[in-house]
Amino acid sequence: KESSGLLIQRTMNEAGIGGASSATTGTTVQQHTQENPILEPQKDDVLLCLASKNGGDEEHPGNATYQKLVESNKSAFQKARPYERWAIAISIVDAVKELQGRFLEP
Repeated sequence: KESSGLLIQRTMNEAGIGGASSATTGTTVQQHTQENPILEPQKDDVLLCLASKNGGDEEHPGNATYQKLVESNKSAFQKARPYERWAIAISIVDAVKELQGRFLEP
């Protein structure tokens, strides 16, 4: 049985997600605070919005990447035990973070 981390990496490779061409390299990530808000989301960020049908802005590139990861792991997630589901979910979050993506709320 394939581990969730390997499944996520294989999924990213098959979908053409990741690698040096997709990830932002050599930049400093700004911390989001009230005094220092994020004014412009990056392409790999996942935009969260509760008002949307799927919980985010489907048109944003980071959300499309996130949805590919979720959809490609849906079957494994449904078959997994609770502790394995947790690992799959964490692997998806880690995959977004590996691309320098962040989960942003309005």
